[in-house]
Parts: sequence; C-alpha cells; structure tokens
Amino acid sequence: MLMQTIINYLKKLDFSETEAKLYITLLQKGSMTVSELAKKAKLNRTAAYGYINTLIDKGVIARSKGDLNKIIANPPEHLHYLVEERVSAANVLKEQLFPIVTTLNASFMQVQENKDSDIHYYKGKNSVNAIYNDCLKSQAIRAYFDVKDLEQTFPENKDKFNETITQNPKMIVYELIQKSPEAIAHIKNSLPATRHLFKFLPEDIKLTANDILIYEGKVAIINIADKNNVTGVVIHNKSYFENSKQIFDLLWRLLPEPFVR
Repeated sequence: MLMQTIINYLKKLDFSETEAKLYITLLQKGSMTVSELAKKAKLNRTAAYGYINTLIDKGVIARSKGDLNKIIANPPEHLHYLVEERVSAANVLKEQLFPIVTTLNASFMQVQENKDSDIHYYKGKNSVNAIYNDCLKSQAIRAYFDVKDLEQTFPENKDKFNETITQNPKMIVYELIQKSPEAIAHIKNSLPATRHLFKFLPEDIKLTANDILIYEGKVAIINIADKNNVTGVVIHNKSYFENSKQIFDLLWRLLPEPFVR
C-alpha cells in the first residue's frame, strides 16, 4: 500500500510506473549496473537505457563517479526540484490564462447582439498587459495616469506607445497626468508631440487608480499595489464610455497647456 502511494505520487511528477519502480529499486539496492537493474525490473537492456536516460534528465539518478557502468539514485530530496519546476510552470500558466482567455473571446467568440455591456477582470502583469495591447489598436486614446508607479511596472509601455503612434499616422493620444518629476521626464521623452498630447492634473487632485484608459467604447481601470499585485478591469458600455469621454474632454479644455523646462 505504501509502495503504491509513492508510485502514484511520482506519477504526478511525470514518472511512468516503470521509471518510478526503477528509481525506488535503486534507492533500495544502492548502485547497480544497467544489466543488473534491467534484470531486476524484468526489462531488456535497450529499454532500460531509455528509462535510465529519462531519470538522469530528471536529476533523480546519476552515473556512479567511481564506476560509470553503475547507476545510483540521488537522495529523495532531489524530488523537491521537480516539485518546484511544476509549481513554477503552474504559476506561468496561471499568469497567461487571462490574456489567452481574452484573446480567445475577442477572436473566436461570437458577440451577442442583445448584450449592452460587459466587464472583464484581469490579475497579474501579463494579464493586464493585454489591456494595453488592446487599446493600442484604437485610433484615439484618452488617459489619466500616474507615471511613477506605471513606468516602474510597465517600463516597456513608453516605447510601445511611441512606436505605435509613429507607425499609425491616424492615432492620437491625450494624457492627463499626475504632476511629478517622472511625469516631466515622460513628456520630454514621448514623441511625436503633435499626436501624443499632455496636460497636468491640478496638484490637489490625486488619482485613486494608476491608469484609466478611455478608448473604443471601453473604459479600463488599472491599479498597481506593487509589481506582484497588478489588477485591471475593463468596462465595455456605450453610455459609460461616452460619459467618461465627455468629462475627460471638458477637463482637457479647461486645463492649461503644460510648461515643461
């Protein structure tokens, strides 16, 4: 019963049943030649070599330093590395899930004609990055944002926006920015000035979100608690979009042109 429990666990680490039994045999018997191990496992030598090479790649067995013809099992603690690899792979899959789902929904799901609005939630930097990729497909972007935290978390965005604006002559970006030394540097490094326009928010107004994007019938709200806690929500609603757009345009008309030394 205990042996089968161990074998079942090793299977979860991508061991075949034969590989699991070979590994346990080596732990029990110590170093063995390939012939001895094959005989013990009732395998021919050619098949045994294939399983042995796989186990060596996993790092759980090795060739004996004193006799390269013999195979030894590494201590069971080496299983820890296999577990960590699977945890890391699972975290990567988790991070990639939301952008993949977003892409699948955008590319393959039919839009319901009677659906007036929808809301999508995003968690993690890779997931939220899908929002920026989506907004860069639009012709006009209006944004409120705090440069400092945003550029620390998404340093690639500046070049991405500048490149897209340069390549798309019809695109125009309006930004209402929380004033700071980082914001002034951001303005100086953004081109072209004729289609990437800026104004500073009054200093007594503090944004509660790091970035708010208004584009193509959508309003995206992005929050950065820290680099490991990035979240976003995209509201796709015609009335909410139009109201947000008009309020932004009113503020834009009322605020003065920025003076940047």
